[in-house]
Amino acid sequence: MAKSKKKISSSSKPVSTNQINFLLFNGASLDESSSQNIIEQIQSAYNNINIIKWIGNDSNEKNIPQKIFESSHQTIENDFLKNTIIAVDLDKTTWFYELTELPRSKSALAGNEPLNVVLLDQKGNTNRQTATSILPKQYISNHTRHEGLSYGQLITEIRQYNYSSSLAQSQLFLDKPSDLDLPVKSPLQSLKNIYDIWIRNPWSEYKDPEATPLSKKQATYKLMLVGLLILGLLYALIGGVQAGISSDEHRYLGQAEKAFNFYKSFGADTSVNTKSGVDPQYFNGQIFDNLVYTIGKPFGLERNFTYRHLLIGMVGWFALLFSCLIALRIGGYRAALFTTLLMLLSPIFMGNVFNNHRDIPLATFTIFGIYAIIRFWEFNPVVSRKYLAYVIVALALSFASRLAGGVLPTALMGLYSLLYLIQSKSFSKIFSLDKSYLKPVWMLAIGVVVAFVLNLIVWPYGLVAPLAHSLEVIKSSGNHPVALYQTFEAQYRLSSSMPDYYVIKYIFITLPLSIFIGLALLLYFYFRKKTGLDKSIIFLLIFAFAFPLIYSYFELGNMYGSWRHFLFTFPFIAICAALGWHTLLNHIPKLKNSLWSVGILALTLIHPLQHILRNHPFEYLYYNELVGGTGGAYGNYELDYSLNSLKQGSEWLKDYIRKNQF
Repeated sequence: MAKSKKKISSSSKPVSTNQINFLLFNGASLDESSSQNIIEQIQSAYNNINIIKWIGNDSNEKNIPQKIFESSHQTIENDFLKNTIIAVDLDKTTWFYELTELPRSKSALAGNEPLNVVLLDQKGNTNRQTATSILPKQYISNHTRHEGLSYGQLITEIRQYNYSSSLAQSQLFLDKPSDLDLPVKSPLQSLKNIYDIWIRNPWSEYKDPEATPLSKKQATYKLMLVGLLILGLLYALIGGVQAGISSDEHRYLGQAEKAFNFYKSFGADTSVNTKSGVDPQYFNGQIFDNLVYTIGKPFGLERNFTYRHLLIGMVGWFALLFSCLIALRIGGYRAALFTTLLMLLSPIFMGNVFNNHRDIPLATFTIFGIYAIIRFWEFNPVVSRKYLAYVIVALALSFASRLAGGVLPTALMGLYSLLYLIQSKSFSKIFSLDKSYLKPVWMLAIGVVVAFVLNLIVWPYGLVAPLAHSLEVIKSSGNHPVALYQTFEAQYRLSSSMPDYYVIKYIFITLPLSIFIGLALLLYFYFRKKTGLDKSIIFLLIFAFAFPLIYSYFELGNMYGSWRHFLFTFPFIAICAALGWHTLLNHIPKLKNSLWSVGILALTLIHPLQHILRNHPFEYLYYNELVGGTGGAYGNYELDYSLNSLKQGSEWLKDYIRKNQF
């Protein structure tokens, strides 16, 4: 354990100490004396509260939940304000995940009042999400089916309870003593804890003969999820190495060199803002290309396309990761597993991950921003500096990719913030000028401004005339000056004369059919109010992909290259489809808690899997069964619109010339 210490500052709205009754302490990496010293500090600060000492991964770990309930119900006589545990987790192990499973246990259901858990982490922060995370059955609307209650459903019940209970709201603040020191973990120890949470502990649970079927299932889902994510990273990197150079890469590489020279000369070299050809490339910040060029130049890699494709693959994998994390927060490990599976076996997406340096980074930055805003509001009314920073970074990168690309995530963040404030009934506190509830709102607004300013700093055209050039670019968005000939519905025509439904139809014929089944299922259960999931987040996800498609139908007039310009919508589509399948299986008793549910979804993905195995690294050429597959699309729709096959064609020609001695 590192020797450095971190002071804990006082909270603005304390909870009286007589409300605190228990402390759950995890300090497995500390020695006994250090551990005892911290416990004594906390005990003194919180008026000698009862302590349940938990030393991380010892043999009694699984008995902790039972001990909590036995102690709480022996000493508390149905006094809601006293049912609180402070949890100090210095090792970030698995206690939170175990506590969220407690409503399934008989001990939890035997209680009369909710038991609040507030996390005090190693940085001295309190975590709002864990408040009232242990609910007896009378607080769970579908408690008759509690044995199969998913993580996502449980979190939804918790949030709904918190929103409807003024008492629950009063539990979210702790008076953090100013003189309390907690150790700061080293990066190596943090990595070890991640390994423990995601691999070692689930594996131990899976092998444990005494583990319940439910816990074994959760451990299996977690291990399968980790395995798929690792496989996805390898797939993205290997595909990037094998993929050819796309048609636009050389042009964007040249623009990146000009941007590098602009900053190197402190603005003296203005060639970056000079139009070459008919395409004003300086309209886009193209932050990804510029960063790749700048990072690679000291190593002589600025024009190495293998290096470029590896970085594109890594950034694309993060789109997979953040989509998975959002699904995990909504529906649990199975929903996250389904999301990952659908994304990996959607050839149109993974094929672009290999070398699409324009649209894949924007997709990643957009989904990252949505993950950040969801996490940001989970701490309300406390402002999480970490997730506020994530929001700023995500928006800055989106704006700096292309200016219009930052508008959508900004709007989506505003929409979710509005939905959250309505659902949590926070507007009355905001209008009453309650500073603790006003602060997250104005901090978020400042964050958006900061993100836009950061974008201007790394966008040469915006830097020289921020307001005028930003307005110029926004007005021209969607009206691309270049018209290209494209094959669509067996007709060879200019992209400026494509039908309004161009983008929507391409989505319908290039995504696996299982995705559309999942979307239909989610919409069915959503409008019948039977998802058991957070309605605000589900609405946000549906809106995030539906609105851009509707906009493309009514407003855009120049469309080409399939729907690659709309790939930023795909993570939202995949999450929604996964949640649709997840909800359906929750309504089938025999499959609700069965691992066979994963196999059922996998069976619906055989067609895209066959395409991947036969056509790698040309996954992006995929067409589904609605048009007879890729063979049926030949001559009717565009195939290699990014010219990826030039690499393999050139290699074949070189071998042919060599063998025939031309």
